[in-house]
Amino acid sequence: MSESDNKVLKVMGWTAALAAVALICWYFRHIVIYLAVATVLSLIGRPIRRRLEKLHVKKVRMPSWLATLITLLLLFVVFFSVFLLIAPLAGKITGVLATLNLDTVAGPMSGFNRWVREVFPKVGPDFRIEVFAMNQLVELVNVTTVSSFVSSISSLVADVAISVFSIFFITFFCINQEGLITEAVASMVPKELEQKVITTSKEVSSLLSRYFTGIIIESLCIMLLNGIGLTLLARMEVNTAIIVAAITGIINVIPYLGPLVGEVLAVMMALVTRSSAGFTGSLGAFLIVVLAVCLITQLIDNYVFQPVIYSSSVKAHPLEIFLVILMAAHIWGVIGMLVAVPGYTVLRVIAGEFFSEYRFVQILTRRIHKENVK
Repeated sequence: MSESDNKVLKVMGWTAALAAVALICWYFRHIVIYLAVATVLSLIGRPIRRRLEKLHVKKVRMPSWLATLITLLLLFVVFFSVFLLIAPLAGKITGVLATLNLDTVAGPMSGFNRWVREVFPKVGPDFRIEVFAMNQLVELVNVTTVSSFVSSISSLVADVAISVFSIFFITFFCINQEGLITEAVASMVPKELEQKVITTSKEVSSLLSRYFTGIIIESLCIMLLNGIGLTLLARMEVNTAIIVAAITGIINVIPYLGPLVGEVLAVMMALVTRSSAGFTGSLGAFLIVVLAVCLITQLIDNYVFQPVIYSSSVKAHPLEIFLVILMAAHIWGVIGMLVAVPGYTVLRVIAGEFFSEYRFVQILTRRIHKENVK
């Protein structure tokens, strides 16, 4: 058999193997999702576990299993606290909408409504932005929708419990035994590629761990800034300000689109909670203050938080990241935007390790290699 035939057979073999792996992943997609979520949580939790292991009383250090268990409990408390914080949101908005009198905002909004009708005549002579906004909110959080959602959640309690237990069980071992997934992957490749796989996995783990940790810190900072601004400047109730700030911080994890959606939600929430706020100015001034708080926070995020996260954690140029997110959004929408940066980071590291002879790959991965040299 000639050398070209051997190459063809080799390519066909790899193609068949990849197809088989893809089929298996699709068939067991729920388990794959558990593994993916557990991997992300482990990347976030490892720095916490390492710091806990450094704690000691005299010469007695904290055992690895105990540090891992405390890390898992901390992660669970954080995510569960966020859920408890946002869960009352639908009920609060529904209650406010039920008692809201739109006539109180008709006067301040009349000029804006008149301008909209003149610029966009297709909206009709009776168009009112406050009515339109309220209708959208009512449709989003009406009692029927909330009730059906609660019923659906209630019927899926067992599945959720199994999913949560499975994810945290896998996460425990991923945090406690670093390199567990790396060893499993390395065992599936030829011996000559094993070292490259191990090196690639370590680089990916390091970059993604810093990225996900940075994203969480970014969200918390946005929550803090918006919460303080809405409470002190817009005079919102503390509970309402915390809820709005939490939503803007969580939605901010969606690159570029998330901040815009968060600002719109913040303004809409301000509109429906105007009566309970202590702001003494007009409705227009109140909405401008709310929007200004969100915009200032967004500017701080754009020029302080994001450059640190994207440039320092994944070692990529901001323009490079922007183009990757745009392409991912075009292909997979919001999900694509969420996985764009982590996915691109993985591909860059793999390309730098296995295809470093190409000039294009060298340019894309030079910032990663510079750090490794240092």
